[in-house]
Amino acid sequence: ALLARLRSEYPQSRYWADATYRLAIREFQAKGYAEAAKLCQEIVDSKTQGDLREHSLYLLARIAAVEAEQNGKWELVQQQFQRLLEGFPDTSMRLVAEFWIAESLYRRQKYTESLAEFDRLAQRTQGQTSDWMAMIPLRRAQLLAHQRKWNEAFAIASKIPEQFPSFQQQYEADYVIGRCLAALADFDGAREAYERVINSEQG
Repeated sequence: ALLARLRSEYPQSRYWADATYRLAIREFQAKGYAEAAKLCQEIVDSKTQGDLREHSLYLLARIAAVEAEQNGKWELVQQQFQRLLEGFPDTSMRLVAEFWIAESLYRRQKYTESLAEFDRLAQRTQGQTSDWMAMIPLRRAQLLAHQRKWNEAFAIASKIPEQFPSFQQQYEADYVIGRCLAALADFDGAREAYERVINSEQG
């Protein structure tokens, strides 16, 4: 309530942008994405510079990614994250932004471009084990399987459990492994991989 009062009663205050961003975060966490986007856009449209502008652009892109799961507007996701990178090329969120650009290409079935982006990300994140990064080898394996490069896809997918033991979408990697092994005529191995998918609570 105090942030909202500061925002409405003191639009010229040097704290206006900070209050507005905090309200946007609150709306985002409450899944009020339209209002959160409106607040962030006000900051972007103002003369605000520095961290608050950077984080507002990032939150706008995050909102686009969340909404794309429902409305399918993945091109907007790419545009929003590219806008962040153009405005702040040294942003600490660069890897996340590049992931979502690659993901937006994947979701729009631009598989060749997407694979090139994920390959670059794989090189840049080599040795890092943050949970979200497991999506990079998963997407690479899926894209290679789509190209029927079974050996290459299997080599990547089979390493995911060791690299990311707590990966919540391991069932998707197991499915790729099953497809690869079936295509390579290792039917016993394929059955074992498919059984892991069936037995997975998430899968």
